[in-house]
Amino acid sequence: MNKKILLLIVFMLILVINPKTALSGAVCGLNLWFDVIVPTLLPFMIISYLIQNVYGSTIKNPLLYTTLIGLFCGYPMGAYAVSSMYRQKRISKSAAYLLLACCNISSPAFVISYISLSSLEIDTFPYGILLVNYIPVFLILIYLFITEKVSYTSQTEAVLMPLSFETFDNAMTNSILNILKLGAYIIIFSIFAAFASNFPIRGPILKCLFIGSMEITTGIRYAVNTNLEKDILIPLVLVINAFGGLSCAFQSNTFIKGSDLSIKKYICNKLLLALLTFISWYLLAYVFKIHLG
Repeated sequence: MNKKILLLIVFMLILVINPKTALSGAVCGLNLWFDVIVPTLLPFMIISYLIQNVYGSTIKNPLLYTTLIGLFCGYPMGAYAVSSMYRQKRISKSAAYLLLACCNISSPAFVISYISLSSLEIDTFPYGILLVNYIPVFLILIYLFITEKVSYTSQTEAVLMPLSFETFDNAMTNSILNILKLGAYIIIFSIFAAFASNFPIRGPILKCLFIGSMEITTGIRYAVNTNLEKDILIPLVLVINAFGGLSCAFQSNTFIKGSDLSIKKYICNKLLLALLTFISWYLLAYVFKIHLG
């Protein structure tokens, strides 16, 4: 029997044997999708679709455009913007990989509200977490803006659409389809994370990292509930957030598939970003003595 089919059958049996955990994970993922992803991402998806299809080849600076979309809109709109510019040959392949790693990240609203205020309960200076999150991102972007040669005109024959009701309707249809795909990925990986929380992994740090590697919100919530000291909890949450989890990776793959960009290399670059984020936290906390929590 094919190993992939056998793996799927085993997973289905696990769902049947332990339906309570599966239901808990699915409900958690569904709530996350409905309460956070749909209201925050859907409007940006519609607007981004219109920008790409109405004004795509007229965007003067593709690096600046992808940076702004990625940093302000968060997952997975950064991947959408990068893949669009790469398909139009406005940015190189190496730049696309770096932009996927540093611009396809959690939005500032998510970092401040969910991580700083809600999860870590940092009331005095919640922007410190955002600062640590963005230091390696800005360093990579500075390197790109200095070294990368961008194309200020599209090298593909992209057909631009007029801004009309039909174009807006296409944007709605395309965005709703993508948001439904994202919801399915979130639910699936929330189920994985729910089962991962029951794995007999020794040490709360390793277990938090394992769960966070599946889905970031579930991993962060589990980390907060472990009662770890703040000087351990904060870098742990920062690393989980920087990597983004396999859920975000598969969401991003929705947009980059069909190109020659590799999801495996994207994951490796995200691991590197997580490492750089940890180093940034260590330098701020222990070298520059900045209180972050």
